[in-house]
Amino acid sequence: MILQVAAIGIAVVGAMRFSVAAAVIAYVLALSSEAVLAYISRPFEIPVSRHLNGVLVLLAVIPGVIAALIPGWATAIVLIAGAALILRLVQAWSYHRPGALTAIWLGLAGLMVEGFTLSYIQKVSFPLGQ
Repeated sequence: MILQVAAIGIAVVGAMRFSVAAAVIAYVLALSSEAVLAYISRPFEIPVSRHLNGVLVLLAVIPGVIAALIPGWATAIVLIAGAALILRLVQAWSYHRPGALTAIWLGLAGLMVEGFTLSYIQKVSFPLGQ
C-alpha cells in the first residue's frame, strides 16, 4: 500500500515538475515492468503470480511499450533497456535475501523504473521533459 502511494506520488511530482505525459509514461512503464518481473520470477507469496500466463503479461507489457515509444524510438530503446537492467538487478538482489522476491521487491522495482524513466525524460531534449 505504501509503495503504491509512493508510485502515485512520484507520478504527481513528475507531472508538476516535468509534464503530465512524462509522468504517465513513467507510471505505465513501471506497472508493465512489475508485471514482467512477477511473471519471470513467479513469487510464491503473491497469489496473482499463480494466474499469470504469457498472454496476460503480453497484454500488460503492450501499454508500457507504447508509452515508451511516445517520445521516440531512441528514447524507447533506452527506457526499455534501462527497465530491463533494473528488473534483472532487483531479481538477482532479491534472490540473495530470505524469502526471495516479495511484493515489496516488486514495488521497489516499479519505483526505480519510474524514477529512472522520469530522470531520463528530463535529460533528453524533447518537449515532453520540459
